Amino acid sequence: MVNPAEWSSTAKNEEVIMDFGMTIPTRGPLAEPQKIEQLARRAEQLGFTYLAVPDHIVVPRKIDSRYPYSASGDFPGSESGACLDQFSVLTFLAALT
Repeated sequence: MVNPAEWSSTAKNEEVIMDFGMTIPTRGPLAEPQKIEQLARRAEQLGFTYLAVPDHIVVPRKIDSRYPYSASGDFPGSESGACLDQFSVLTFLAALT
């Protein structure tokens, strides 16, 4: 895996041009406390500068178009549209990092 710290401008004592981060899921198979903790800690180890938490608070019951970021083409999560509360996830992350 590529380490962002190796190619970031701060590793070379240059002006920061861009920060890199990752999204922490609030629905689907990775939206569990233990998995969220693993993702956050790994992101920090790799030198990512921020974690983002999506705020898709309204999701249609049926999505006809293919979701491009899953093998099945289905939007992640359950049919109920259930997702973790974003502020609770952010609070959890703040305690970890």
